[in-house]
Amino acid sequence: EAITNVLKYANAKNISLSLVQLKNNELILSLQDDGIGLQKKTNDTFYGNGMLNMERRANELNGTFRCVNNNGVLIEIKIPL
Repeated sequence: EAITNVLKYANAKNISLSLVQLKNNELILSLQDDGIGLQKKTNDTFYGNGMLNMERRANELNGTFRCVNNNGVLIEIKIPL
């Protein structure tokens, strides 16, 4: 979902994707791009259905979802193993 969003909307030149397992048995997936950032939707939110779906999926796995809109977008999902 995140990669599709970057390819469709971000006008990014670079994408960084990492998947790391920490010693405390936590899996971290992060994706960062250098695109135009997120544009506000209704109610002063940046989230569309795709972002909400990623957050819901992370929550279903007892994880967390974080999205930072600054000089592109950083998406970070942490999931306990």
